[in-house]
Amino acid sequence: WNQHDQEKCSLARLAALPAADALKTAHAAILRTFLATSKDPEEREYLQDVLAKTESGVVEAPNYKAPH
Repeated sequence: WNQHDQEKCSLARLAALPAADALKTAHAAILRTFLATSKDPEEREYLQDVLAKTESGVVEAPNYKAPH
């Protein structure tokens, strides 16, 4: 089990979600990754706040539109 396997599994779970839920889930996962690697207390506080708001629906994940 390696990083590549973990990424494939995560992508498979995201693909099974409706688009809006998948985007919110991916956004929260990215925030968790940044939080896990951050050493700066102010940055960690900011990331925790944004993550909590994202998970509760107070802040929506970015709305990316596919180019035509």
